[in-house]
Amino acid sequence: MKKIALILLAIVLAASLIACNNESSNDDNSAGVADYAKPSREQSVVVDGKTVGTLSYEDDKGDTAVITNYIGIYTSHKVVIDKTVGEGNSKLTVTKIGNEAFYYCTAATEIVLPETLTHIGDWAFAGCVGLESITIPASVTSIGKGAFNGCKNLKTVIFEGSELETIGDYAFNDCVSLETISIPEGVESIGAKAFGDCERLTYIKTPASLKSIEDMAFYGCKGLNAEGAIDLSASVNIIIYTAMVDGVEVKTPAIGKHVFAGIKKAYIIVPEDENSAFAKYVAEMQENVTEEN
Repeated sequence: MKKIALILLAIVLAASLIACNNESSNDDNSAGVADYAKPSREQSVVVDGKTVGTLSYEDDKGDTAVITNYIGIYTSHKVVIDKTVGEGNSKLTVTKIGNEAFYYCTAATEIVLPETLTHIGDWAFAGCVGLESITIPASVTSIGKGAFNGCKNLKTVIFEGSELETIGDYAFNDCVSLETISIPEGVESIGAKAFGDCERLTYIKTPASLKSIEDMAFYGCKGLNAEGAIDLSASVNIIIYTAMVDGVEVKTPAIGKHVFAGIKKAYIIVPEDENSAFAKYVAEMQENVTEEN
């Protein structure tokens, strides 16, 4: 009896699976949900004649592609992302690195990004502890949340041009080996803790294009606590919000809380215009630095 029951159960399950598979093709020949799923394709990454890994990618818009995943060899290696993926009529231009595409790819010591790239997704290279330097192509307009978070050996970030507008929250947070950073002209916003806990960072310079900077953007950057380490002199275009509070007009700059916590006011170079948002912000900063610093 048990054998007969098992056989009957198997028949029922098989029938249900057939029914589920048929649901994607409707009686009126319209497409089911599965027919709209973007197919993921793969392409080998070859550097100096050696295959070092495999990229997965999907169609994005038109003839462009987004890199969705990378699986590489376990030993230290260089990754070169070509401008295009696919072949022949299926060739697509790489414009995006998707969310978490290279997440914790610890063996990659160098990653070369294509000059066609426009967007680096959230947590795209987070945890890539082997990465020592990265060059952001001029074509990139935005760096997503946590894109390089926890890249503990990242020492150098080079921005090639001025298309970049946004550096997301936590973008370079906990990059403890990063030493200097010059935010390129064109950047309008720096996210919360974008450079948080970059404790070896010894110099930053912000551009005239900057309009806002979020909470704790440079929180924990102990190395900036030195004379001339922070140059804000060009940033005179911070957005000023005006509001009425108890009948009184109050102006608030688009600068978050604790942006430069732990740094002496005297070490920050502000715009010459004493009415600039940064000049006022620094003037109102609380001194919470110990003598040891």
